[in-house]
Amino acid sequence: MARKVFLSILGTTFYEKCRYTTSDFISNETKFAQQATLEYIKAKRWESTSKAFIVLTDKAREDNWDREERFNISEKKNVKYSGLKQVLQKMELPFTPEEVSIPDGKNETEMWEIFSIIFNKLENNDELYIDLTHSFRYLPMLLLVLSNYAKFLKNIKVKRITYGNYEARNRDTNEAPLIDLLPISALQDWTFAAADYLENGNTEKLSELSKLNLTPILRNEDLVIKKKAFPVRDLVDRIRFTTEDFQTCRGLNIVKSTNLSALKEKLKETEATFIKPLNPVIKKIRDAFDVFDGSPNINNGFVAAQWCFDNGLYQQSATILIENIVTFFSNRHNIDIDDEERRELVNRAFKIKSLKIEEDEEKWMLPRTDSDEVHQQNLETVRNILKDEFIQKEGIAGAFSSLTELRNDLNHSGMRSKKPPLTAAKIKSQLKQNIFVFASALSGSTVPELPKTNKQFINLTNHPSSLWDKAQLQAAAQYGECVDMPFPAVDPDGDEEYVDRLTDEYLQKIMEIANNEQSEVTVHLMGEMSFTVSLVEKLRNVGISCILSTSTRQSKDLGNGQKEITFNFVRFRKYGN
Repeated sequence: MARKVFLSILGTTFYEKCRYTTSDFISNETKFAQQATLEYIKAKRWESTSKAFIVLTDKAREDNWDREERFNISEKKNVKYSGLKQVLQKMELPFTPEEVSIPDGKNETEMWEIFSIIFNKLENNDELYIDLTHSFRYLPMLLLVLSNYAKFLKNIKVKRITYGNYEARNRDTNEAPLIDLLPISALQDWTFAAADYLENGNTEKLSELSKLNLTPILRNEDLVIKKKAFPVRDLVDRIRFTTEDFQTCRGLNIVKSTNLSALKEKLKETEATFIKPLNPVIKKIRDAFDVFDGSPNINNGFVAAQWCFDNGLYQQSATILIENIVTFFSNRHNIDIDDEERRELVNRAFKIKSLKIEEDEEKWMLPRTDSDEVHQQNLETVRNILKDEFIQKEGIAGAFSSLTELRNDLNHSGMRSKKPPLTAAKIKSQLKQNIFVFASALSGSTVPELPKTNKQFINLTNHPSSLWDKAQLQAAAQYGECVDMPFPAVDPDGDEEYVDRLTDEYLQKIMEIANNEQSEVTVHLMGEMSFTVSLVEKLRNVGISCILSTSTRQSKDLGNGQKEITFNFVRFRKYGN
């Protein structure tokens, strides 16, 4: 069972008595909001294993913790004044409150010391109740940040964040509001969960929040409150169902808009939630689904392939894309989109087109059938597909063939002896290109236009580009903007391990440029042989192309045993295939 933990920082002020109230609660008269909050959260019913941590500086301990009287400035005399320690003892809680000493927090070092002291008091899966009333300076913010940190590392649950607003008390009744600040923490959680979904397609945090934060509201007897909460819970469920269609490649659901339709309707209904600051967060999710059609539409498959790509689901993206291309042609040629056997005719048509055997039907090798009549129907269907204006578009058949190879490589984890596995960088770049090609060619899709690639040409040699002739500069321009990276002075006494470390260092430098997904890097690499061979191999393993420059050598005899050697650039050439 999770441990319940009350956490509060005690201040140094001379506190006056009042009663703290909410809509359905009123505390006993007390100087300390800690007492009122413990009454409000019914701490007397907690287990004996529960904890109350009262965080104290030396000054707070002296002024407000363990004492029976204190000097009252307004009365200019000592008056009876029970410290919080005595007040908590009289409450007869089922657990003993624990004092936690902290420094004053006057500098950054002490701030992190406070953070560590409090964090180390928490245990995995604690249920945390925070009182911010007497926290001073930056400590309320520190507690909020600490609670989020502990949610992640210790899986704690923040159940209450309270603030006793003594300054806003009713002077006639001497009652002050006890404000629940949990919605602020909840808004942070919803924001992080929405960001996680928009950036990674992960619905787990949204689903957890919809149950954790909304269940108490849905149990509320107030029908108005319940009516406001239901749409948010239903919306999160619809987001999850739709996202699972993408994650598990449910092609029929995607093109028929089975869950998309319900989601888009729910997004319209949830224009405003009962937590106003949450509304812009919901709008961002709504905007992310604007590119999908709520009605049955094959174009949804292309958009879903892009969605999967954007969220790092490359295998799902390739599968949805290739099957959606087949669905597109099936729909155009009267093949039921879920007819597995006849869908194969589309794949066969692309194979015929890529092999350029359209005129030799003997080589078509169509799927076997039980009757000649069905075979003739299949022949006619393939003939019609081959005449289709879309399959006739330049490069479409070749792109489909490369996409098929890419998906096979993904599905077999690159474990194929006949063909070398693609690098991760190659898979991503080819898949990105294919999504753009097919979405544009087949549907006029709203998939974003493929960004222009930012090319970088790294000249890693002993010859800076400023000394190149015009012909070499022009040839280099096709590889992108030239960046000089001086070739290192390789120690001739260094062993193989030394060279390996040195090339790792330069690999990292180059990868920092290449890791920008908009960059396509080519490295012009020439110099000391052991370094060059090692780095070329490492760069090729991460999908970065390496080239060398070729030249002619001309020698002129100057007499007296002297010669003038001139090298003239000829071309750039790749290392190997």
